[in-house]
Amino acid sequence: MTPFVAAVLCTGVLSLAPAGASSSEGYVTVETGVRLHYQKLGSGKQVVVSPMGSWLAGPLAPLARANRTLIFYDTRGRGRSDRVDPSKVSFANELSDLDAVRRHFELESMALMGWSHYGMMTAVYAIRHPERVSRLVQITPAGPRSEPYLAEGMQTMRSRVDGAAYEAVQQKRKAGEFEKDPASLCRALNSAIRPAFFGDPADVSKMTFDDCALENEWPEYQEKWWNALFSSMTPWDYRAEARSSKTPRLIVAGEKDFIPLAGTREWAAGNANARLLVIPGVGHHPFVERPQVFFDAVDRFLDGEWPSGAEAVPAEERSAAAKPTAELVREARAAYDRGEKPAFLELYSEIAHRRPGDVWVLYNLACAQALNGRAEAAIRTLQDVARRRVASDLDSEADFESIRKTEGYRKVVEEMGRLRRERVSTGATRAFTIPEKGFVAEGVAYDPVGKAFFVSSVRHRRIVRIDPEGRITDFVPPGADGLRSALGMRVDSGRRTLWVASEAVPSMDGYRKGQPLEAAVFEYDLVSGKLRREHRPPAREEPPGFDDLTLAPDGRVFVNDGVHPRIWTIPPGGGELELFLESDLLGGTQGLAVSADGKTLYASDYRGLFAIDLPTRAVKPIAAPADLALNGVDGLAFFDHGLVAIQNGVQPHRVIRLDLGEDGATISRARILEMNHPDLDEPTLGVIVDGTLYFSADSQGQKFLDEKHPIEPAAMREAVILKLPL
Repeated sequence: MTPFVAAVLCTGVLSLAPAGASSSEGYVTVETGVRLHYQKLGSGKQVVVSPMGSWLAGPLAPLARANRTLIFYDTRGRGRSDRVDPSKVSFANELSDLDAVRRHFELESMALMGWSHYGMMTAVYAIRHPERVSRLVQITPAGPRSEPYLAEGMQTMRSRVDGAAYEAVQQKRKAGEFEKDPASLCRALNSAIRPAFFGDPADVSKMTFDDCALENEWPEYQEKWWNALFSSMTPWDYRAEARSSKTPRLIVAGEKDFIPLAGTREWAAGNANARLLVIPGVGHHPFVERPQVFFDAVDRFLDGEWPSGAEAVPAEERSAAAKPTAELVREARAAYDRGEKPAFLELYSEIAHRRPGDVWVLYNLACAQALNGRAEAAIRTLQDVARRRVASDLDSEADFESIRKTEGYRKVVEEMGRLRRERVSTGATRAFTIPEKGFVAEGVAYDPVGKAFFVSSVRHRRIVRIDPEGRITDFVPPGADGLRSALGMRVDSGRRTLWVASEAVPSMDGYRKGQPLEAAVFEYDLVSGKLRREHRPPAREEPPGFDDLTLAPDGRVFVNDGVHPRIWTIPPGGGELELFLESDLLGGTQGLAVSADGKTLYASDYRGLFAIDLPTRAVKPIAAPADLALNGVDGLAFFDHGLVAIQNGVQPHRVIRLDLGEDGATISRARILEMNHPDLDEPTLGVIVDGTLYFSADSQGQKFLDEKHPIEPAAMREAVILKLPL
């Protein structure tokens, strides 16, 4: 297990001294040399047992009543219990230890209450020993199956964590700064990670319990502890048992928990004895974030009634998690069109869990929340969009009518307005201008031998060459060689080749209505300008669309497919154009870049970024940082163990830099390099030359595609190529 996973899973909660109830504490011996610490509150007839006592005894103490006793205990190796060798840590031992606690207190039957991982563990105990469990409260539980929810949950968590802060702590750790002070390492990791557990990160201030004061919770031991536990229980799937369980169960979920809501729903799906309560706006700690709502619901359930808002989950919904995300999006659109507001909200809640940090999904989720009377949740979701530095014209959205007059809405509108005005710059200036309005510049390439730039024209089906003296000449005249729109380009200087992606688009000169894409890659001799070969894809029922490409260090060409989740390739030195991969994880691909070592291909699908291991062709989503969106990436380049991305699919348009972690598949730091530059009007693609990004700043491409409101000649701009030092 990585240190990140262990740090996430052992993050502490809040602890307050119990008040108003008799209390005692001690140890339960479960085997020779293994004692579990417990705290007992009250002396009522109903007994509720809950693991993780050092964390939960304080915040859950209000559940103690004259007729109710609470028994909290720390599992082996956790909290105040005895430390054990990791070889003695297992899921089976956790289950047997819970039964040992039951026997110690001579309980024939007990209610159980489990949080997080222990929400799952207590459920498994109840499934196996129904006669010993009267009722069960599962609080933000781990899903009933490990796949796909374990990986999805960790991806969501990574997207919320301050990657730069976390990476800084790990670097200090590697340098030995915490070697003699493991408690400080524990606190530093918690400081970087804890806010991500909350629907509102500011609620982390409500946490006072210092788990790092307990040696069992120090990272070095915890990493080994969780490794041992997971190796003993992964993979798991308890869906069938959960459906047939007779124990009354209340499953409490946080709307913004990192644990996928689809998995939480499966705990209740198809079981008449289970109910699901989703608390709006909260994350992993509902008893801290919305204590009154939480306690009212749990009190009522423990007293034998279903709480208000708790719903049965139909059996047929078990299959929702198995549906591809694209199918859920279609279903959500159909529900919206039919006016089925609850279904629209439910589907987009699930989609948001699958696509953490996707601001387009968050926007639609906010619409769904507003339409369903969830004003506070809608505003929090819009705040999340703004926090990721994205603006939208909210006042033109009819779905926000119900929240329009709230203070929260006005503040979000003000923040987005400020984003549209905020100038961020690291020194972008004009490199050169092509003095031709309506050129619609797309791709920029550079020949280091001839020290010349090449710029492609979408509209005029043309490529120009700019020599070192700034003279502009046609490299490929308009429409020559059957070239359709000239799009992404790359120079293979060793082979003296210019590679060009091309397809037919409605804004190009000579376009015929209904004309097929006719996507191809054109291979030009860099010296003579002659076409060597037009590389067309094999005939398919669903033809591809090519608008960008990149080169690997060995000269292999990778080509995007803007209309399908595919990537194409041409072998080094030329050859047949062939399909490289197709993946359900991807949408239509956009910008591409290859790492300096040639081992990883990075791809945008306009909703997010992906790292593709070239030897195995495995596709891994790159989690979005908590403070920056990865939507709308068109141009992509690899530089200095990081990525430089040009975003024209979000407002304001910008150029961002993403530093990558050691694994090359996580973002350690993200920042905006250029935003609201006066020349930015749909920036597209670029090339890095000697540490400087040269890119097309003002293609205006979408304005030429607007048939209802075609661009006026006076509004057309000359093609500006900006240079941005990195």
